[in-house]
Amino acid sequence: MEVLDTKDVIGVSPAANAGQRLTHYAGYRLPTLLARIKALVIDSVVILAIFTATTLLIDAFGGVPGSVRGFILVFMVYLYDPLLTSFFGGTLGHRAIDLTVRSYKVPAKNISLGRAFVRFLTKGLLGWLSFLTVTANPRKRAIHDLVSGSIVLMRKKTG
Repeated sequence: MEVLDTKDVIGVSPAANAGQRLTHYAGYRLPTLLARIKALVIDSVVILAIFTATTLLIDAFGGVPGSVRGFILVFMVYLYDPLLTSFFGGTLGHRAIDLTVRSYKVPAKNISLGRAFVRFLTKGLLGWLSFLTVTANPRKRAIHDLVSGSIVLMRKKTG
């Protein structure tokens, strides 16, 4: 698995694009940092709702050990982002904001489940710091995108 791509534009070194404000990649519009943050907030609300619903459901059955409850909740949180990103090209937050997570090298494809887990874990470990590169990177890629070989794009292809 290639970790960091030294070329941020296919076939062109980053130095060739220094100072340029790119708006498209492979026929897709690049999202703003604000759009990505909105998707993250929506996902946080979705995860909170899933937590709440699961807790109420478990409480309704009663007699479920705390360790089982904890396992179910943690299991859901760690699978929500990677599974949806790998199989559907993004989470519910991404869909709501019209974003998609794609392979950087082959933008027509979703990233693999393994890369989706790497992306999720990097984002989780770095938190908001992972988004620091979005405004400085010509392709608006966050650290977790660079590490996982992904790119976030607007879902509809232009032209």
